[in-house]
Amino acid sequence: MFSIRLVFFVFFLVISVKSFINHLNPESTFNEEQFLMRDVKSDQHIDQEGSGEDNEDVLINENSTTTSISESTTTTTVTKITTAAPKPINCYDISKRCSKVKPLCTRNEYKTIMMRQCAKTCGFCPQFVRLPQTSRCRDSFQSCPKWARNGFCHSTYYTLDERKTYCLKSCGGC
Repeated sequence: MFSIRLVFFVFFLVISVKSFINHLNPESTFNEEQFLMRDVKSDQHIDQEGSGEDNEDVLINENSTTTSISESTTTTTVTKITTAAPKPINCYDISKRCSKVKPLCTRNEYKTIMMRQCAKTCGFCPQFVRLPQTSRCRDSFQSCPKWARNGFCHSTYYTLDERKTYCLKSCGGC
């Protein structure tokens, strides 16, 4: 009698824990961290942790050109402009294993998870991208101005569509 109660108790406990975990992250269809702990080439579990940090703070744009043409004579002036862009806000890698799974950055089926987990390593960091304008310019949440000050508008954790849907006005999309 006692062992049957114990079995039911353990079963109930396991179901409750799974339900609680799903409640914390209902959109997750698989464990992203477990996914990122697998070695891309051998599909073996990775035991060694990386630092997950990169000390590069400034993005350099060296490919800008300017072309000017006058009507009386055709003159093309190419000027190489080197500018230091402001550091993107909230652009970092969440997983410490991004360098190991970097080959997945270019695969379409992994793009969403790699944008969220390894934005810096994969080069998905935006340079203060303006959201497209729309005829109805408003925020969906009252907290958007606060979120914008905290870096929501430039965070790679959220997709461009999510940022546009939630905080279009505060993110400067109008």
